[in-house]
Amino acid sequence: MRNEKILVVDDDATFRNFMADLLSGEGYRTTSVMSGEEGLQKLKEERYDLAFLDLNLAGWVSGLDLLREARRLYPEIKVIVCSALTDKGTAQEVLRLGAAKFIEKPIEALGWFLDTTKGILKGGLLGEETDRSIPERDAKQDCP
Repeated sequence: MRNEKILVVDDDATFRNFMADLLSGEGYRTTSVMSGEEGLQKLKEERYDLAFLDLNLAGWVSGLDLLREARRLYPEIKVIVCSALTDKGTAQEVLRLGAAKFIEKPIEALGWFLDTTKGILKGGLLGEETDRSIPERDAKQDCP
């Protein structure tokens, strides 16, 4: 059993639950919520090792707002931002604000995603650009 705690924030219930289940299946302790407001509340209640955030969240707290606040509350927290809303400027802004990684939806290779998550939690893979390429060793498997 891993000790790392991961907060998953995404307003798409299917995607959020899939990612939480995937990460839990790898032994991570996960909490999942559907809004930026709920994510902010969870961050204030307890410390997480990693936050997995969607950019476009329902409500008044956006993914960018949540990223800023997570980094303010816990400068050491690792953050992965995942969104279907992608352009180079958005990816650069997310990384400038302190995200470890910006990943475009859909995530097509789950093995690659899990390897990336493990690497970030170990302190690697920080500040890289948007990932579109998928290692050939990973079979293509879309998540919801």
